[in-house]
Amino acid sequence: MCYKRAVKKLLIATSLAVSVLFSAGGHAELYKWVDEDGVVHYGDHIPDEYTNDPHERFNQSGVKIGTDEGELSKEEVAARAEQERIKQQGLAYDEQLLKAYEQVSDIERLREARLADLKQQDELAKNYLQGLEKRQKDLEIEAQRYNYPYDPLSEKPPVPDNLTRELMDTAANVEKYRDMLAKRVRMREELVASFNRDIERFQELKSKH
Repeated sequence: MCYKRAVKKLLIATSLAVSVLFSAGGHAELYKWVDEDGVVHYGDHIPDEYTNDPHERFNQSGVKIGTDEGELSKEEVAARAEQERIKQQGLAYDEQLLKAYEQVSDIERLREARLADLKQQDELAKNYLQGLEKRQKDLEIEAQRYNYPYDPLSEKPPVPDNLTRELMDTAANVEKYRDMLAKRVRMREELVASFNRDIERFQELKSKH
């Protein structure tokens, strides 16, 4: 029953729309709007209480000629502005991409050059880390002459302050460089992914020209 009533309402609304469209010959435009109950209306003018709501416009032949979205809320205005900002940002990036490169191989060469630079920097950081780790082991061996690791029952003398500070500083630097190298692995992965996106987008843009 619900389905039949829905179909019946749709047929009535459609027939009313056709009737209005073909009987309004003297009017330049016809309108379609929805009231607060969700009922669709057609006419040669919109009631004042619905003028700020979304509505559609038709010509005398019943052909849709436009849509007026009505008065937007602050949230909708902000969302539209953000969408437009993202769109313009994308268009600017596309333009820059086409200006910067002539072919895909140009992007690939730059990618490999950037990766080579990162690899060289990584090697320097790894060498420095190895030096720190060796120094850390030497300091721990030296500290074992003292009460290290600390044992309350040990009769060995306490670790000198200067050795304690150097142990702590060296350990901190070892962790710092290990963390940095781990981040640089992610940096390389993100760099490759970024260049791959550029290549894909460049190919799309070139196919349209």
